[in-house]
Amino acid sequence: MIVVKKAAFKQELVYATRKEYADRHRVSIRTVDNWIKAGAIPYRRYGRKCIRIVVAQADKALEHFNVGV
Repeated sequence: MIVVKKAAFKQELVYATRKEYADRHRVSIRTVDNWIKAGAIPYRRYGRKCIRIVVAQADKALEHFNVGV
């Protein structure tokens, strides 16, 4: 995971790769790809292949899909 400190906003943004995010939620990388494609989780693309997920924003977006919690 990559941690970026934003001094102006006094917050930390934690970025994860698709694999790290998949491991965090115990799903496959393909599931994370499907969430990205469906627009369920926000992500940032750096270049052609590099995708990073802002963990806090993505977790908040996935709260809408929790069942039985």
